[in-house]
Parts: sequence; C-alpha cells; structure tokens
Amino acid sequence: MKCGKWPPPPRKKRISLAIASSLLSTEPTRELKAVKASLIARAAGIFRVDEIIVYRDKDSRRRDQEELFTILSYLATPPYLRRRLIPLRPELRIAGLLLPLNIPTHDLPPRPRKGLVMYGIVEECEDHNCQVYLGRYGTGLLRAGKRVPQGSLLLVRIVDLNPIVREEARKPRVYTGFRVVRGSSLGNVASSYRAKGYAVIGTSKRGECLNGLVPEKLGRGKGGILVAVGGPKGSVVEDAGGDEYFDAVVNLVPFQGTRTIRSEEAVLIALSLLAPPDEAPETL
Repeated sequence: MKCGKWPPPPRKKRISLAIASSLLSTEPTRELKAVKASLIARAAGIFRVDEIIVYRDKDSRRRDQEELFTILSYLATPPYLRRRLIPLRPELRIAGLLLPLNIPTHDLPPRPRKGLVMYGIVEECEDHNCQVYLGRYGTGLLRAGKRVPQGSLLLVRIVDLNPIVREEARKPRVYTGFRVVRGSSLGNVASSYRAKGYAVIGTSKRGECLNGLVPEKLGRGKGGILVAVGGPKGSVVEDAGGDEYFDAVVNLVPFQGTRTIRSEEAVLIALSLLAPPDEAPETL
C-alpha cells in the first residue's frame, strides 16, 4: 500500500491525547514554554491526532492549565482566522516563536479550488444562506440548509468558484486537525473515554514493557484510543488515582539511555508507537 499522500486522510480510528497541565512548569521562560508547546502540537499534527485533553494533575495550578490550553488552541486555529477568533492574551506575546502546524486546513493554496476543505467563520445568515469569512479568499456563500449562529466556526468545502460557494463538510476525506479541551482529573478523563468505547493507554517508566499484548488491547478500543502522558514530576497512575483506569500502562523506552525523557519527547514517542497505522483510501 502507499504510505504517503497529500493531503492525508483522517484516521479510521480516532486518536486522543491526554497531557498534564504541569507540562510547561519546568520551563523558566515564556519563550521555552512556547517551543515545548509547539513541539507537542507538531507531534499531534504529524500523527493526525483528533483531540488533545489538557487535564489537571497534582503539580499544576489552574493558571498552568489555561496557559497550555491557550497556546495549543492558538496553534490548532487556522492562521487566517486567528485575528478574528483569538483575543490578545499575555500567553500569546510569544506567538512569533510558535512553530506552524502546516496541516491541510492551515496550509492553503494561493487560490481557491473546487473540492478544497477549509474552515470559515459565519458572518450572517438569511433564509438559510450564510456569508462565510474565508481569510484571504474573502467571503463565500454557504448553502447551510438551516440557520447557523453568527460567529460559528464551520468546516466547509468549495463547490463553485464564481462566486465562491460553500457547503458544510460533514465527513471530510482529509485530516482537518485537532481540537483542544480542558479536562479535570486524569481519572475522570479516562473513565469518560472508556465509557465511550476507547482503549485507554497510560505511559510511564514504571509501566510494563511494550509487547504484543498492547496492540491486542488497542484493537479493543472500538471508539478510538486515548494515550495519556504524565507531567514532568508525576506519573499517569498517580494522576488518575490508580491503574484500574487504564487498559494498559506501558514503558515505551525500556532501558532508556537518558535519566529522564522530556514531556515533548514522551508525546512523540508515545504517538509513534501507539497510534496504529491505517490504510489511506484510494481517492481523497
């Protein structure tokens, strides 16, 4: 099978990533925090993660959660919509240092084309026809079929070019990025996702070695897979309140050669080993 195609398809099985709010706490400056958050967002984009949950761990404060949530949300928002959607905040004074994701819905061609899937902001609606702001493409007409609230962020597909006409892209055949949400404790997050049919896999240097049992357990997650990464000072078992919240807790780097593995490295390693490959469709 072909293992490379642009734009990439969405995953057949959803992947969610749970990360601790204290993840940025070890960085002494906003500049270093920005770089770390960028590397995590890039890893999520590379492996086509659908959702990042920023949960509260014992070493974090609410301010830590808000800071990480704000930076990741900024990175997840298409660049051409950020000025309209995201107000200026102290955490974003270092926005110029953030690494771009360059996922399909962020990296648009110079000119619009039929079939292009992108995000737009609803400006106004009349008789179920809406004007949608499309960044450098100007505005387009959306055939909504229903009244859409003003200011809504919608995933749309171009169906005509003169003028630009859009339809809502309900099941796009292209990866459209991840959303960022706040979580409470890891135990609550894990319980919620297990109830939705997800396989929940924790990562820890005190976990079991990765072996054939983990792919088997990943396959049981009919709803998707939740990968949990702990903070710099704690562990996912401590954050959750016990190992019963997980289908498996694994050590992804047996006999690691460094005393510690940084959080951004742990995310990249976890996704590379636990995000299962899937076959791309014949056409996009």
